[in-house]
Order: sequence, then C-alpha cells, then structure tokens
Amino acid sequence: MILAIDVGNTNIAIGIVNRDRELVCHWRLASRTQRTADEVLIHLHELFGLESVDRSRIAVAVISSVVPDLTHVVEQAVWRLLERKPIVVSTDLNLPVRMLTDTPTEIGSDLLANAVAGYTLAEGAAIVVDFGTALTFTAVDGDGGVRGVAIAPGLTTAVHGLVAHTAALPMIDLSPPECYIGTNTAASLRSGVVNGFAGLVDAMVTGIADEMAPERPMALATGGEAVLVTSACRTAVRLEPWLTLRGLYEIGIRNAGG
Repeated sequence: MILAIDVGNTNIAIGIVNRDRELVCHWRLASRTQRTADEVLIHLHELFGLESVDRSRIAVAVISSVVPDLTHVVEQAVWRLLERKPIVVSTDLNLPVRMLTDTPTEIGSDLLANAVAGYTLAEGAAIVVDFGTALTFTAVDGDGGVRGVAIAPGLTTAVHGLVAHTAALPMIDLSPPECYIGTNTAASLRSGVVNGFAGLVDAMVTGIADEMAPERPMALATGGEAVLVTSACRTAVRLEPWLTLRGLYEIGIRNAGG
C-alpha cells in the first residue's frame, strides 16, 4: 500500500491506496501553518488507529505540497511514522508525463499529480479540473505532454472575497441552486456562484479541448466542491473526488525503488 498526502492551502488530504489502486482510507486535516511535526504525527497515529491501518504494509509515502511552511513538517512526521523517508513530488522524479510548459518548475506538485492521474485514468489526453482554494485546469495530451494550466479563483475564495467587499451580502452555504433566477439574496448568490462556475468550467473545458484538437481529452473533476459544480455543468465532466491521491499513488509506484 501507499500513503498519499496532498498538502493544499485549505486542507491536507490523506489516503491509503492499495495495489489495486483502490482508496481504502481517506481523511482531511486543516492546513494550519502553525502545525508542528509532532502534531501531524499524533494525527496520523490516531487516524491509522481508527481504521486499524497496519503501518508495516505501507511500502512508501508520497507527499505533494503547495504550502512551503508545511512541506518539511509533514515530511518529518511521515518519516517518524514509517521510519523511512517519503517521496516529495517534483519534476525531478520518474514520471509518466513530461512538461511542455515554459517553466516546468512553476507547476505545483498537486497539478503534477493531477496530470499523472488524469493521463493514467484516461489512458490518453485529459483535462483535470481541480476545485480547491484555486480552480485549476491541467491539460495533458495523448503522449503524456503537460501542455499547461489555467487558474481561476476557487468557489469559496470567490464567495469570501465577494462578501468581504460588500456591505449587504451575507455569507452563505454553498448548495445546489434550484434555478438560475434567484428570488431572494441567498438563492441569488447560490445561482450566481454555482451556475456561474459551472458555466466557467463548461467554457474552459470546451476551449482547452478545442486547442487540443484533433485529440478528444477526457475531462475529470476533483476537489471538495467538484460534485456541487459538475452537477450543473452542461459538458461531460467525470467526477473523481480523490484524483490527486490517485496521481500520488502512480508517482509512488514508479519511484519506490523496488
């Protein structure tokens, strides 16, 4: 089994993936930069205990991190937990994809894992839509070339920004809107945000696919808010909530050194 950890700006996603590529356990922790390696280690011990995870069966751990202050903290905690050094994702690793961007090192390790997972799952060209603090679109061609990325504000980021800069708009819970035309403030916000982001995803997926023609990339969506938006999309987007962890698994099995 492989321990996969994705350290994002909002959450730390943790999963155990078996040799059949099945996610047998998964958890989320808040990405607080004040965390210490001891705290992360305690959480991992507790989570493993809750699911009766046998640490001796974990062959390797793979970490993706876009939060520099937490990268070393999580790495140290995992090293102490498993008594072996984890793999930290970078373009220096043995990967099934290759970078075609102007500056390959600028692409976040989470997007790199998404590219690997998308290419592997689609068995060819893919567009991976990741709903996180930022909304990202990663394009991979049929030869495993990472063509590039598009980045927009994430749903929660956009809502917080809107509420923070308007005096009369309240903070709302994000849930499926019943219609496009809202008849009260909360319904109007839900429609504008959810339907609006669905339109954004439709436009971006269509535009990226046009630029990748004649290839016909598979569109996959991941992240905490993916199910909310993809249900309102008009383009075909396959929901894969834990896709990034799947990508970390694929990276792990290629770099585990036997």
